[in-house]
Order: sequence, then C-alpha cells, then structure tokens
Amino acid sequence: RDVALDLGAIAPCDPDSSTLIDHIFSDDPEEVMPPPSTKKSLTAAQKETLKRWIGGDYTPNNNFRDDHIFQNAYTKRK
Repeated sequence: RDVALDLGAIAPCDPDSSTLIDHIFSDDPEEVMPPPSTKKSLTAAQKETLKRWIGGDYTPNNNFRDDHIFQNAYTKRK
C-alpha cells in the first residue's frame, strides 16, 4: 500500500489521478492490467468497484460485498 501511494499508483479519493485506474481501464495491450499474457481480466463491475474504493466509497455497509467481489478478482479469458 505505501509503495503504491508513494509511486502514485493510488491517489486516495482521486481515482482520476491514480495510475492503477489508468492501467485497469486501458485498451492498450502494453498498458492494461492485468496484462493480456496472463489471459485474465477484470470484469466491468470489478473495475468500477476498485475505482469507487480509491474514490473513498468504502463504507461498513459495502465492505463484505466488495471484498467478496475481489476474492476472485481475475476472470480467466477463454
């Protein structure tokens, strides 16, 4: 977490300034996370949940639901 903050990958409460968000929403195969070579991807809902978390929308009422979504964060591509 500290390294991600120091490097600007996560800018708390500012997902538009978080390079992590740039990478997960990228269409560029050189930039997108996870990389195409892993044959894994995040669903649109998982991406939006991560964006909400970084934006500060992390409340006691949604923690379990969101944690459950990210337990299996990567979906295999076929």
